[in-house]
Amino acid sequence: MTRQQNTESTADSTALLTALEGRDCRHCVAGTLVRTQYKGNLAVCCPACETPQAQLW
Repeated sequence: MTRQQNTESTADSTALLTALEGRDCRHCVAGTLVRTQYKGNLAVCCPACETPQAQLW
């Protein structure tokens, strides 16, 4: 992977987390998704049910 491809991939991944942040959790009725770490990875999770919606490796 070239440096440019890596930068584009990182930007796309960050955009995904930003797009999901603040949405209602689809797994429970109590939570709103927040950006956090999940098992050491950047992620968007529900703090109420602790379900990750997306995580980046």
